[in-house]
Amino acid sequence: MEKKPGDISVGDELTNQEIVGIFKCGNQGGMRRSKRENCLVLITDHTKSLYDDHIDSKGILHYTGMGTKGDQDLNKSQNRTLNESKGNDIKVYFFEKYGQKSSYRFNGEVELDGEPYEGKQHDELGVLRKVYIFPLRPINTESFPVIGNNELNETIEIKEKKTKKLSNRELAERATKLNHTSSTSNTYRKVISKQYDRNEFVKEYARRRAAGRCQLCDELAPFKSNGVPFLEVHHVEWLAEGGPDSVDNVVALCPNCHRKMHVINKPKDLQTLVDKAKEILSLS
Repeated sequence: MEKKPGDISVGDELTNQEIVGIFKCGNQGGMRRSKRENCLVLITDHTKSLYDDHIDSKGILHYTGMGTKGDQDLNKSQNRTLNESKGNDIKVYFFEKYGQKSSYRFNGEVELDGEPYEGKQHDELGVLRKVYIFPLRPINTESFPVIGNNELNETIEIKEKKTKKLSNRELAERATKLNHTSSTSNTYRKVISKQYDRNEFVKEYARRRAAGRCQLCDELAPFKSNGVPFLEVHHVEWLAEGGPDSVDNVVALCPNCHRKMHVINKPKDLQTLVDKAKEILSLS
């Protein structure tokens, strides 16, 4: 039996081909009109999107309209469809993509939460132009689905790589207020984060064994907290990679070296910490 839009649940992951088959819409673009299903499908790919689509602290989606070159026209094509959606009986569905997944998460049906407003964003040629932004809220759920911490981090990494390729001029233009929409809301999204329950005895053992010195650079802790040298406990073999939470797998590092190990993790430094983790706490 062929699936219909009503058969899809919030949180379901669909490929682009599945979206086309179920909603009977086109296979490209962020705003896809379907006359057969009398609906409008909105898609945001956070790894590729030219636009600054975001969800604010009140749970409202600020979705940028259609048109990748020059000023956008509120009365043209799917911008008009979305703007008149409350009166034209067209259902509006929202999908988004984070991270390296090839699928899109279904976020449910949405509706306008006020009038669209004007904003300023760069087009695909890098020219600053007028855009229209539609405030949308979910209809059948209290809020949009939470996303995974890994998905968010993957997306940030992809965007950072793209940002590094910009010239100084392009970067300055995109970082200034000229590139911001007229919305003053900060981007906000609930995230599912995986946390490891770490043994407090093991953490304290690592700090005491270090005796106030970073076990990588051998410098004194950079400052004291409540009278105690501040060092951060680091798992030599990371917990995320299956490392044990045990005294022979932890060391105490200054914040700088701790960050260094998570960013660079040089084999020479790693071996130093392997050896340090095997040392025994003095019982005197």
